[in-house]
Amino acid sequence: MVAGSNISVVPGKSGWLFLEAFGSNTYLDEAADLKRWSAQMLPQLVASYVARHERMKERGLPFVVVFAPETSGIYSEHLPDGRTVQRPTACEILTAELRARGVNVVCPSDALRQAKGPVDVCQRLDSHWSDFGAYIAYREIMQALGPAYAPATLAWQDVYYGAQTGYGDLGVHVSPERKGPIQTVDIPAYGVVADRNTFDVREKNLRRFVCSRGVGKALIFRDSFSNALSPFFERTFAETLLVAPSPCMMDNAIDHFAPDLVILEVAERALFAPENPFNDWSARTFAQEYLELATNEVGGRLQVQSANANMAGQADEAIALAAIAIGLEGDGRRLYNLAWALHRKDRHDLCYALTSQVSAKLQDSFIYYLQADSAYFIGKPQEAVDMITEALRLRPTQALFLYLKGEWQMQMGQVAEARDALEASLRYAPLHERTWTRLKEVCLALGDQAKAAAIHREGVRLFPNL
Repeated sequence: MVAGSNISVVPGKSGWLFLEAFGSNTYLDEAADLKRWSAQMLPQLVASYVARHERMKERGLPFVVVFAPETSGIYSEHLPDGRTVQRPTACEILTAELRARGVNVVCPSDALRQAKGPVDVCQRLDSHWSDFGAYIAYREIMQALGPAYAPATLAWQDVYYGAQTGYGDLGVHVSPERKGPIQTVDIPAYGVVADRNTFDVREKNLRRFVCSRGVGKALIFRDSFSNALSPFFERTFAETLLVAPSPCMMDNAIDHFAPDLVILEVAERALFAPENPFNDWSARTFAQEYLELATNEVGGRLQVQSANANMAGQADEAIALAAIAIGLEGDGRRLYNLAWALHRKDRHDLCYALTSQVSAKLQDSFIYYLQADSAYFIGKPQEAVDMITEALRLRPTQALFLYLKGEWQMQMGQVAEARDALEASLRYAPLHERTWTRLKEVCLALGDQAKAAAIHREGVRLFPNL
């Protein structure tokens, strides 16, 4: 029996539990027959990860994509009778497609299967790999990073494994609850210092570690599978920055930290859910999303609570919390959450009045965005274009801002300018269907039939009904 409304667990053989579904993501059913996934999801995933690869290539940054395979694809022999997983699995298929396009991808499925034996590489009562399995994946990642990081790679002799009794994230979702041995890991030879300014609010998490024996600064966008990778990463890089959630690779975070390399770790289960097309392009800056508690000692917690209330649709509470925080701080530098709450409450007149007074002084891309969007809603389209242009001056590759600029310019008849903005937006965020449609319309309006036809062919690969 399943003891959780959003989690579905399948009891397998020999005491194994398998994650079947969470929420509307019924990935285990889909993993049994990947024809629909290959036709609908695979082209979009390829486009998204290739675009990320190209962004890092433009920056000259080493970039590795890591797919964390599901237990059902590693220990499929322990699935209950009648349940199967297609081989190659979804992450293996996507890996092959991306490697063919030059993307540096790690998919440790084969290595994990080969390592199966007396020590489990996945957890029997949990949906993640074990610490031993994570070390195998870590070695694959380090190999993908190349010889520059070989001296810092942890040897197997450095790592000690133990066990303790626990439930696991699947064991608590069956009735009666199950507990059993859970691996632990210890790496005593190398000390690590954890930054005191860690951030952990709802699904957003930032962790920073420093190690004197490490090499380079690594920015790692990750999900829960990296919890087991973290002890190895922490002792490999001189500075390790782990940012959740994934799949999300915030461009502004790369600007903020200026890392030496970027790793994007994504669970295979996430490949069965459509990505938000602007996942990497939050209108808020990375500092506004993640660093409020570290940089705002007076009102930081209230500002975070305001942002959380806003995302939960509680605009009145968000307005009150932000107003108190601003009053405590006293200098008006952090007006963005108040303006955002007014915007979310559809008080575009008040949002515009507030942001237009401070945007030039604060030079904040989020404030410029809020002023632009509010100006558009209250009937000032040229000012909307001007202000989103100011936001792009501060964040020139921001795909959401580029799309809005192109959309508004097209509506105003500035067709040639709209084409430039929409093309740039698609280069960074290829999964926004309306951008494809609008760019095709722009090309037709400019009389460029050949370009419109090419845009249509490319867009139909991702969106058959375009």
